[in-house]
Amino acid sequence: MGFMDKAKQLAEQAQQKLEEAQENFNKGGSTPGQAAPPAGEPTPNPAAPAPPEGEANATPDPFKPLQQ
Repeated sequence: MGFMDKAKQLAEQAQQKLEEAQENFNKGGSTPGQAAPPAGEPTPNPAAPAPPEGEANATPDPFKPLQQ
């Protein structure tokens, strides 16, 4: 099987999966997984512990000016 034949076969499979996902969505179902959070809102990580008071922030704000 040549390269173009394989590419065509993969494209057809991808199109089939896309059509199935669209049908499921239109029926009110959803594809596996969760929806992405809205853009611009940070996603809280419940597993991450809160930083202790008085310690340096491990991930400083990149837009905050440096204090010298």
